[in-house]
Amino acid sequence: MRDIERNSRMVVNLKTVKDAMNLAAEVLAAAAGVIEGAKQLGVDPDAVGGAVKGAADGAANGARVVADGIGKGLGVAADGFGAAVGALGGAAKALQDSREAAEARKKINAARQSIFESASTAMPLHKFVCQQKKAADAAFNGFEMPGCYLIAKYQKGDHDKNYSDYLGIYVGSSEHMSEDIVSTPTRLGDPDVYADYKYRQNVMLFVFPCELKDLDERRELLLRSFEGSRLYNGSEVLA
Repeated sequence: MRDIERNSRMVVNLKTVKDAMNLAAEVLAAAAGVIEGAKQLGVDPDAVGGAVKGAADGAANGARVVADGIGKGLGVAADGFGAAVGALGGAAKALQDSREAAEARKKINAARQSIFESASTAMPLHKFVCQQKKAADAAFNGFEMPGCYLIAKYQKGDHDKNYSDYLGIYVGSSEHMSEDIVSTPTRLGDPDVYADYKYRQNVMLFVFPCELKDLDERRELLLRSFEGSRLYNGSEVLA
């Protein structure tokens, strides 16, 4: 009778351990899927506060504890089971956070795209500079006016109308835009724009004329709208 009871407990133990190990394996797969999914959504897993990596680590620890439980009894296996469940919850939370971050990024990109599309002029920076150097080209004398402008770098060969996927961007403003724009990609201008221009990168210019009284406000709005690591003159963002 005792042998039967002992064998019965062993069956329960092994089944619990098996279930725990299966769950731990699912957690590991889920955590890996979260990390990959975050990358595909354009979200840096590190930007989710480490939850994704924490979930993966928790799953791995849970699986190890479950494995130890095979030889040490139901108690240890149950601990592993609990660790695996907690890790799975962490992975699910991380996935939700990554989705929310991706949705927020979509909205930001849409807002930035609308700004690009509202520019009075959009053209390659190299073309603008070349035309400005032709004194006879009266058509471009119209940029001798107050306004703001964006100079954005894109992947080479990227010539579609999705302007929000820029690699780097500069926000400029001047009472006399044409002169200021031409001087920006020089040694005396912005060093990042100068490097992009010098090495013939895919650089676009977006022009936003405005009244002189609105110049500072428009510039501040653009700086805030494009604030982030890709903003070349990010140090100018007002606190």
